[in-house]
Amino acid sequence: MNIWAWFANLFHTYPFSMQMTGHMILAQVVAPFLLLAVPRKIASRTEESPATEKLKGFLSHRSVTWLVGMGAMWAWHLPAACRAVASHPGLEPLEDISFLLSGIVFWWPIFSPLPRERMTPVPWAVLYLVSGCVGCTLLGILLAFAPAGAAGMQDMTAADQHTGGLIMWVPGCLVYLSAVIAMFARWYSTPEEIVAEYRIPSGSELTR
Repeated sequence: MNIWAWFANLFHTYPFSMQMTGHMILAQVVAPFLLLAVPRKIASRTEESPATEKLKGFLSHRSVTWLVGMGAMWAWHLPAACRAVASHPGLEPLEDISFLLSGIVFWWPIFSPLPRERMTPVPWAVLYLVSGCVGCTLLGILLAFAPAGAAGMQDMTAADQHTGGLIMWVPGCLVYLSAVIAMFARWYSTPEEIVAEYRIPSGSELTR
């Protein structure tokens, strides 16, 4: 059996798990790397434009960016949403785009190409990421241990649903924990004068 036939069989046997894998890659891998790939010079040139100022105002609210990222993850895996996508394949591109865009919004306070838009690595960025890990874990556990068909797709096997939940639970959390390690590394490598420059004197960065 060649590699393409193996993948085709995998997608046929575990469609929900493969779909879950694609969602996680878009929201947790592609999105942060896209932010990291934006050259700082280009980002700085567009920083003062009116459109960028409005976008920064929206993205500066950490609770909003967190809810957008977690909300998309939970909303698309509700039974009604899963049934809708299974019944109307035309919704799949919309689903994929929303995962990518919501992932960019979620990761903006962590890996923004504009350094001043990033959260202080410790403790705020760490708390932001750990809470994201908790949200992802809860959804993964629900899918992994729920009865077959709980995700809303009638033709889904129990093994497929439970595997999809485990994919969200374990690899998903590893992404957040890797980012937490990166935040500690950024914190330890940042000179004190730069940390002081970006520190907010009052209030919490989580509610900016």
